[in-house]
Parts: sequence; structure tokens; C-alpha cells
Amino acid sequence: MKKIFSMLLISALMISALAVFSACRDDSEDEPEKASKIDVSSYTLVRGDDVGDELVKYSLLLRDLINKHTGADVNLKGDFAEPSEKEILIGETERAESKTVYAILEKAPKNAYVIKAIGNKIVIAGKTEDATIRAMKRFLENNVKSAEGTVLNMDTAYEEKGTVDLSSVLFDNFAEMIPEVTLDMAVPNNISTGYSYETMIQLAHNGDKNGMLIASHASLYGYDDGYKMYRSYDNGDTWEMYATALDTITENLSDCYMQPCLFELPANMGNFKEGTLFLGGCTRSEKGEKSNIILYYSTDLGESWTSYVNLAIGGRADDRLGVWEPYIIYEEETGRVYCFYSDETYPKNGEKAQKLVYKYTTDMVNWSELKTAVSCEKKDCRPGMVSIAKLGNGEYYMTFEMIGNEKRSPAYAKKTRNLDDWGDPADCGKLIITSDGKSIGSAPWCAWTPKGGDCGMILVVARWMSSGTPIYDEGYNGTGSDMLVSFDYGETFVAIKNPIQYNQIDNEDKAKCGYSPFIGFSEDGGTLYYFNSVPFKNDNTKVRFKRMRVW
Repeated sequence: MKKIFSMLLISALMISALAVFSACRDDSEDEPEKASKIDVSSYTLVRGDDVGDELVKYSLLLRDLINKHTGADVNLKGDFAEPSEKEILIGETERAESKTVYAILEKAPKNAYVIKAIGNKIVIAGKTEDATIRAMKRFLENNVKSAEGTVLNMDTAYEEKGTVDLSSVLFDNFAEMIPEVTLDMAVPNNISTGYSYETMIQLAHNGDKNGMLIASHASLYGYDDGYKMYRSYDNGDTWEMYATALDTITENLSDCYMQPCLFELPANMGNFKEGTLFLGGCTRSEKGEKSNIILYYSTDLGESWTSYVNLAIGGRADDRLGVWEPYIIYEEETGRVYCFYSDETYPKNGEKAQKLVYKYTTDMVNWSELKTAVSCEKKDCRPGMVSIAKLGNGEYYMTFEMIGNEKRSPAYAKKTRNLDDWGDPADCGKLIITSDGKSIGSAPWCAWTPKGGDCGMILVVARWMSSGTPIYDEGYNGTGSDMLVSFDYGETFVAIKNPIQYNQIDNEDKAKCGYSPFIGFSEDGGTLYYFNSVPFKNDNTKVRFKRMRVW
């Protein structure tokens, strides 16, 4: 009985002591303070005073974009000014929080960066100023653009560390192109043959196969047996050659297969199902007496191909009477598929000439009468090598080369909202040129992505410079071309270094580097696929592939 009483007494005393401890303790001392979301409305941007012009420019841009996306009224000042209670510190400043972060970066590689919240300060810092600018881009994308009003997508415990690619292309509006993969996709076995005229599609209408890349090319100034087909299941990390498309309908066929264009049918049409693949290309009859634009189709993702329509017949290439360079595009508004091509089969003022023409179909078998998109009235004017991009504002943007009385076949462009209406064919459109006088020419290609700004980005690439000096790497002699980029639907352009650098081979008897490159974007516009021909043995060419992320 005494034992039980003693145990009850001890228990009562323990409960009493626990109650006293609980009543006296400060819970806030034992439990960490919960991180809270950061409201940017009361913050000030601060940068160092002794920084480069580029960091100054992007600091101003960051301020403007923070205010645009959040509705805040954030100011920018140098670190000579009196400290504010809440600050976003850019790069190396005199604030203690910046010094704390740069102590972390002291032994980091030159492309390292840190974004860190320390008390009422947010530090955006890179080991170099270039890294800091790219860290600002990441802060904008990850924390500002996804803000809920003025509340950033980060809290008071936020910390982000990483590295950036200092070779990325960073534009004045913070759009960025980041290289991811560079490799040689196709290398000739026969060193007397050069590869060019690359083409590619990313499947978007084939169910679980969507995302697969399928590509092809031509053999330029050499001969090969059909169009070789390549595929990639891993977004271009690796490629395999898996099939060949052969022309079986051209009488007295020679072994020349040129200028392919790939197309995936986006809807059922006639007897063809959605997802059917089509290939347009040029072949010639024996000894080049006739040129043909042949269409092929594949119902098994390119494993096998059937040539089935001779869309256009021309004469001898040597006499400038041929038909060349098909480009196939779907117009969703009308449900039509168009095939544009270069036609030099008609005389003009006693001269041999060329114009851009097209036909359209609603069943992939029967085609409309021939119509003209561009037929310049200038003497010896020869528009050709068409490509077309659908823009975010509903317009179609056509690029083409202008061979003839202008230097190095400069690239021109025309716009329309209806693929069956290009206005007056005698209107040759607008020269594609930068504000500082750079233009590119010969075999241009264009593509558009919604990434990069309010109007997205148009990219145009061609064989060489028509005017201006190219931007090039050390060891590259600059005879290739820049890439031109527009952020306002083609009204103005800026030049950037060509992502695939190459030295131009200019022997008329051999294949040419950079001739008829290809650029295209993934379905979401976030990935750029770029193919171009670069030097190979005996002054010939191979196909180089580059994948870049657009952010």
C-alpha cells in the first residue's frame, strides 16, 4: 500500500513539474521561425558602382521586368547610397550579405552563381559579371515571372546554387539560347560526295511516338542512292540511319537526289491518315534532260517510302529550265497543304528567269493549278529557295534568296495572312538586314518560336554574308554567315554568331559548306534544332547537328 502511494506521489510531482516547465518555456526559442514568402513591393535593387556596362544594362532591364511582371515600383540604385531595409543585391556590392555570398563563390568555377535570401536581403551573384547576368535571368524566370502579384516565388529561406553556360547567347531582352548538344549526324562514306540540304521534323501526330526526330539530307554536287533517313529517340543526343527513300516513278532516273523537305500530316486528308509522313524532293532523268519534284509518303514512320506523285516537271538544269527546292506547309485555316517551289521553266524578255510558285491540295493527290508568289520584274532577278514560318500574330513569313543583280544572293522576306495571297508577284518583299547593315544570303531558312519575348523570335540563317562582317570564333575565317534574329515579327533584326561555325569552301567543283541549312523548333518552341554542312575530306561536307534550349 505504501509502495503504491509513493508511486502515485512521484507521478503527481512529475506532472506538476512538467506543467511548470511548459508554462515557463518560450516555444519560439525551440521551434525555428517559419519561412515566409517575399513581397517585392518594398524592395530596392542595388548594384555595385564599379561594374561593367553590360551589368548596368541588364540591371536596368531586370528592374523594368520585375515591375512589369509584379506591378511593383522597385527602384535601382548604386551601393554608394544609404542602405534600405529590404534590398535585392546584384553582383559584388559593399553590403555584408554580398560579401557572405562571394565567400561561398571564392573557390567556385567561373560559371558558378548563387541566389540567396539573407534576412531582408536577396543576393544575386555570379563568380564573374557574365555569370551574374545569367543568374539575373534565372531569378527572373524562376522567381519573378511566376510571382503572385508582388509576392515572389521564393521565401526568406530561399537558396539556389548552380552553374550557367557562359557560351549561351543572351539577348538584350533577357532571351537566352543555351547550347546542349553538338555532333556530326551524317558523314559520307564516299569522300567524293558532300552532304547538304538538311531537313527535319519532330513527330507530333503519331501517339506514343510523338517527339521522335526524323531527318534527311541531299548529296550536293555528288551522287547517292536515294534519300537517307535518320531518326533520334532521345531528342538528338544520338542518331541512326534507318531507311532510304527511292524514286520509282521517274522515267530514265539518274542517281541524283536533291533538296528534300519532310512533312507530317496533321489531320486526315483524302485516303491518308493523320500522322502520315511525306517527303518532297528533286530528281533528274538520265543525263539531266528533265528535272522533277517527286512526292513520297510513309505510313510506318519512315521505315519505307512510296514515290507516288510527280508534282512538277522541268527541263535541263544546265539550261536553267528546272524545277527545284520544294517546301511543304499546312494551312490550318483552310485545311490545305501547300507545296511551294522554284520554277525556272518560263522565258522572260528573252532571258531565262525563275519565280516562286505553288500548288495546294486537300487530298494529297490532286493539286490546284500553278500560282505565282514572287516573280520579280528586274532583269536577271531569280527568287528561289523558299521557306515559310507561321508567326504568333497569324501571319506567314516567307524567306527566299534573290539571285541576280545583287551581291551574294541576299535574303528577302514577304508576309501574308493567307498562303494563297502573296499580293503582287512583282513585289519582291523586304531585304532582311540589321540596323548596322548586316545581311545574309544564298539558301536562307527561317523558323519562329513563341519563346524569347512578347512577339517570340524569328530566326533566319543562310550560307554566307551578303553585307557586313560576321561574328566568328578565333580560327574561323569569317566566310560563313551570322544568324539573324527578330523580336518584332520581322520588322527589325539583330545578328548573332552562327551557332555552327564553318569555313566556306568555294571551289565550284565541290560541295559547299553552309549551303541550305535547316532550323526548326520543338512543338513547345523551347528547343532549337539546327543542321548545317561543315568541312569534310577532299573539300566536301558532312552534316553537323546542334540542339539549343531557348529560354
